[in-house]
Amino acid sequence: MGKDDNNIVTVRREDQIFNRIILWIIGAVVVELYLLFLNRYYVRAIIAQWDFRMALGSALPILAIIFVACFVVFLVLGIHAHSAGKKKPIFAFWCILTAALAVASMVTYFVGASGVRFLYIAVPMVGVLALLYYLYQKEFFCIAVMSVLGLCGIYLFQHRGTHLVLPYVYLIVLAVILIVGALLARMISAGGGTMKFAGKRVRIFPKNTVYATLYVTGMVAIAVVIGSIFLSSGAILYGIAVAWLLVMAVYYTVKMM
Repeated sequence: MGKDDNNIVTVRREDQIFNRIILWIIGAVVVELYLLFLNRYYVRAIIAQWDFRMALGSALPILAIIFVACFVVFLVLGIHAHSAGKKKPIFAFWCILTAALAVASMVTYFVGASGVRFLYIAVPMVGVLALLYYLYQKEFFCIAVMSVLGLCGIYLFQHRGTHLVLPYVYLIVLAVILIVGALLARMISAGGGTMKFAGKRVRIFPKNTVYATLYVTGMVAIAVVIGSIFLSSGAILYGIAVAWLLVMAVYYTVKMM
């Protein structure tokens, strides 16, 4: 392959990444607009809008079922296209979007105002993580995911209100995720940055990956969530989590140069 061919491949790859980023941004905007609608006419409805709120409350479970059905349809279409050797990112986009809308509908119906406030923060975070996935190293993406999970845990404990069990369930799930992640990182490290899938070695991280940053980030994430159980103010814990993420962002940005 000549130099011109390499340039063409690079340009095509950059165009694909740009198109996927645009789809993530569009999806995040659509979900945020849906949340704004639910917050305005369901969570914070005024007396004059009470009839519409009641109708919307009855429709939310139905909307969730419709979104789930759409998710299944797009998932089947995407799997069929993939098995036929055709890569169709648009099916993945519609799967993620319909799943997000279904989650928003169910959270609003079952949790209410606190759930909507959480999703207000979670949706932009997911959008930012998608950007990091395409623009940064995969190891920094994992670090960002763990940091976001830690920040979400702090938020849940600081705004638990009457939902006393949910934060502790989240803490247990987070601990399991971090333990499994640490074990996988250990396996990948032993394989020189690769892991065996379906009898083939697949490269996950570069050979020069510093796995200590992954382990330390996991410990920071679980530590700040546990700390939020005992501290009434989460400002210090937010500061620790964000400061560590910024340090890692600077470190991996310098590595890219």
